[in-house]
Amino acid sequence: MLGRDVVAGRTAVTLRLPAAARVDVEVALAAVHEAESAVAQHQWSRAWLRALAALLVTRRPFLPEADGGWIDEWRGRLDLVHQRALSYYAEACLGIGGGELGGAERSARRLVELAPLSETGYRLLMRAQAEQG
Repeated sequence: MLGRDVVAGRTAVTLRLPAAARVDVEVALAAVHEAESAVAQHQWSRAWLRALAALLVTRRPFLPEADGGWIDEWRGRLDLVHQRALSYYAEACLGIGGGELGGAERSARRLVELAPLSETGYRLLMRAQAEQG
């Protein structure tokens, strides 16, 4: 519940959040960017952690009780962020190896389900399966 001190205005609404407030969508956008950077630098543990952070936010529906053009735009954008996070998570799991190879396979399979025309999911799935023998 938001109080009167957080939401101001009637026609032009302003949201005033405390300095320490975290907006989950912003967290996901920053996390997927950091995961991408970590994958490029082969920093697998950092990539794994940041991709997981993005996945935890983007797997939830965005404002499920609301409708509107801008909401549909954000849902589409967050779907793409989710797909990117899946690919970075799979890459990180492959980089870490061992017990994380199952995570790579599961993420790659989910990516193939969500984006069947994209080669990325298939490439990651084949790598994960090859690494597991």
